[in-house]
Amino acid sequence: MADEAARYLGFAFASADLLFELNGDGVVSFALGAARQVAGVDLDALAGSALRDIVSEEDQAIVDAFLGSLEPGDRRGPIRIALKPKPGRKLKRYGALCACRLPQLDPVVSCSLTLRVMGSAAAEAKGPNGLHSAESFAEVTENAIKQAARTGVELNMELVELAGLRNAAGALTKGQAAVAMQKVAAALRAESYDGSSAAELQPERYALLRPKAEPLHRLTERLEKLVADIGLETVKPSLDSLELDPASAPDEGLRTLRVALDRFITDGAQGETLSGVVEKTAAEVEVLKSTVASRDFGLVYQPVVNLSTSEVDHYETFVRLGDDASPAQKIQMAEEMDMIQDLDMAVVQAVVQQLLKSTNTKLRLAANISARSLMRPQFAEKLLTVMRYAQPVRGRLIFEITESAALGDLKRADALVRGLRRGGAAICLDGFGSGTASFDYLREVAVDAVKIDGRYIRELTTLGSRNGVLVRHLAGLCRELKVTSIAQMVETKETVAALRQVGVECGQGFLFGRPEATPTPPVRSWQMMKAAQA
Repeated sequence: MADEAARYLGFAFASADLLFELNGDGVVSFALGAARQVAGVDLDALAGSALRDIVSEEDQAIVDAFLGSLEPGDRRGPIRIALKPKPGRKLKRYGALCACRLPQLDPVVSCSLTLRVMGSAAAEAKGPNGLHSAESFAEVTENAIKQAARTGVELNMELVELAGLRNAAGALTKGQAAVAMQKVAAALRAESYDGSSAAELQPERYALLRPKAEPLHRLTERLEKLVADIGLETVKPSLDSLELDPASAPDEGLRTLRVALDRFITDGAQGETLSGVVEKTAAEVEVLKSTVASRDFGLVYQPVVNLSTSEVDHYETFVRLGDDASPAQKIQMAEEMDMIQDLDMAVVQAVVQQLLKSTNTKLRLAANISARSLMRPQFAEKLLTVMRYAQPVRGRLIFEITESAALGDLKRADALVRGLRRGGAAICLDGFGSGTASFDYLREVAVDAVKIDGRYIRELTTLGSRNGVLVRHLAGLCRELKVTSIAQMVETKETVAALRQVGVECGQGFLFGRPEATPTPPVRSWQMMKAAQA
């Protein structure tokens, strides 16, 4: 029998640093193990103290919620908790807490505590009361799924709606409301995977990751009991569950989930479940992949006009996907799904084909490419290959770099841009002035042209205004650097006159023509230009 007890003790210490029992009041009644290493006190001193005495203040609420939700027969954990520093130390420590409430020992709770580093799923929470924000929760979900794939743990994502929480909390005093919200957050964290995978997505809307083995109805029961215990009986919890499958195309699946979660948060439920939004998003992703692979898209062309000569300098090419008048949402999806380089390359190839088949040898076309695509060495090399096999388009093809914030390494970006220029393409930087780093881009990257962000142009009223001063200096800087300046969103004759006066070379906007199916000068733009000149 002694050997049997020693065997069980060996198993216990193989998985834990400290074993202890809590009585019905949450006080340690028995302890065994590395008390000084874990709790900073001797075993004798630990007995008779409350568990809260060794838990960092920020995590005492989650420990209370975790232990308070245990029913006879329950075994829960591990959850990550922050421990108080050792005496004389400031270093924050973490432990993994497990608990079991055996019916034959009730109300005693058997616990184990193991020192550990912060797990990969336990990124710093950026929301209130230890909850993640929607942004950090996406990162946590990605890390947790990858970790689950390695360890074999099956996870679900639970969407929790606490309808009426704001009104119920608003009826309490400020202090009572703060305590109530802290208890709600602690309860959700205690239910989550590792105790650190819960988030507040929106007011009254929460999400958490949980092991699939945990019954969903128990979560509902615990939340109903919680809101009743803290005096929020009018709050009605409702849950929606999504099974996370790390085995099916993990990278694409994670990206699809992130896009779907963003949509669910932004658009609201609107009668749809999260699983429904995920399925709908996955279907849209497949359609987009098929569209790009089959080149089943259209191109439209908007003129960019030389403000001095009134001649069309070149046309910017825009892609049209399906029946949508604007492809912005699908392009954003392509970026989020890491498909943008495939779409960009397909559009570049279509633009090159348009130049090759055109009888107008002076026709110049600009193709948009995302900075994310450009910064991939394979993409830039493929661009050069396309240009080598299409020599007649040398000097007639412009690459317009969008989302320039993604350029990142400007020295590398400059090397890529110089290579494309040597290949016979001109390079234009889109949206110049829209970010604080735009001047660094102009200083570090050898581009041929910049497009001045339309916000400065649309609000260009007088040359003495703030916008007028900025545009004048931008135009002067471009002249000195021998970089062509292009104004976006030119919509009035007065704007044209002001742009000419400050020296902006080209303009683009509805005044000169809307995007059309063929790159031919619209009659209306000529009339507008002549009227503007007069």
